Amino acid sequence: MRIAVPAALAAVLMLTGITSVAVAVRPHASPTFIGNYAGSDAEGPVSFTMGGAANEVPGKRPFYTYDLYNLRFATECSRSGTRLPGTITLLHHRRHASEQEHFTYRAHGFVIHGVLYGPLVEAKFKGTVAVAKRGCDGDSLLWTAKVVI
Repeated sequence: MRIAVPAALAAVLMLTGITSVAVAVRPHASPTFIGNYAGSDAEGPVSFTMGGAANEVPGKRPFYTYDLYNLRFATECSRSGTRLPGTITLLHHRRHASEQEHFTYRAHGFVIHGVLYGPLVEAKFKGTVAVAKRGCDGDSLLWTAKVVI
């Protein structure tokens, strides 16, 4: 595989004695599909973005990986939504739409249990979010979300 290198960078590489560059990419670092999701829980809107990748394996059916980010849940403390920090990386690989992927995420006073199911590229989500913050009563809210156009 050849990589196009700008002339200025090529000169630096030649001066330092480096003549080739290796590029490593995590399978889900460069998503092949991105979707904006919207849904709701009992307190209001739920939204997030999901990036995913179809990873090819010679002679086998591709497997799909998923990352959720910009996750926002409405809670008793914030009906417009609280954005959760970080990315939820789903570690299991789906090969068939009939497979479900369960996940748990804990951060900054929230515990999220969820399941991804349905189509491989435009998957659906459902689960619970529990708020464990001072001033909130710790209810566990059911939530759902699906891709929006």
